Amino acid sequence: MTGRHSGADCEFDEYLKERAGQDMRRRVAAVFVLVPEDEPERIAGFYTLSSASIVLGELPEGIVKKLPRYPMVPAVLIGRLARHVDFPASVGCSY
Repeated sequence: MTGRHSGADCEFDEYLKERAGQDMRRRVAAVFVLVPEDEPERIAGFYTLSSASIVLGELPEGIVKKLPRYPMVPAVLIGRLARHVDFPASVGCSY
């Protein structure tokens, strides 16, 4: 990662350098990284996904009516979501 580093940037770098690989090896989280097409050596942002379960009784009744009657339902948890300060949210976004 190149560029200026604030406290948040240091956390950004620290997670990717020190813990992301561990999370993936332990199968705790899947890490997805966003890189600019014109600068693939830089990391613009990342997010992590983990599997989770929700107790059916903790959901609103309107949602429960649409789900199977299992005690727990599967879910996906966004554990970390980060964007490097050098990459404004509105620049280069295409969906």
